[in-house]
Amino acid sequence: IDCTRTPLLLPPESMEVENKTKVSDADRASAELLKNKGNDFFKKGDYEEAINYYTKAIGLNPNDASYYCNRAACYMKLKKYFLALLDILTEKRFLQFQSMLEDSDTAIKLDEKYSKAYRRKAQAYIGIGNLYVHLNFLSFFVILFYQLAKITYEKAITAVPNDKDIAKDYKNAKQVDN
Repeated sequence: IDCTRTPLLLPPESMEVENKTKVSDADRASAELLKNKGNDFFKKGDYEEAINYYTKAIGLNPNDASYYCNRAACYMKLKKYFLALLDILTEKRFLQFQSMLEDSDTAIKLDEKYSKAYRRKAQAYIGIGNLYVHLNFLSFFVILFYQLAKITYEKAITAVPNDKDIAKDYKNAKQVDN
């Protein structure tokens, strides 16, 4: 499996959440109540029941990233890592990085010596890793995305060996992992 290919790391289009969904104030309030009940079950260690409440909250208000992140935390506790990853990747900030990765890949395909495209791709991977750090879990994925950034810089160095900025960025990316 080539885990450096973007599509393997991102949810299918059907999993994407559009932030344009209109939510009534009543549904927003009901969703918050459901989230709070989910939080109560999470604190008690009843992660399956917490998942049920977070899922109901998402059904009422699919625009709130915290519902997905909370449900992902339950999946992590239950060692359902793939489901956790999908919930995190549907969060809006990750979808922005997905677009950044796709655009960078397209630019690299059009011009393999375009160093800025490699830099943007690596920065997207680092950004995803930093979001995982900020969320304070999924450390395996933090390491994975930092590794993907380093691989991208290595490809850039091969494609554009005299680019001093790429070499500097690669050196910084290697230090993050140490």
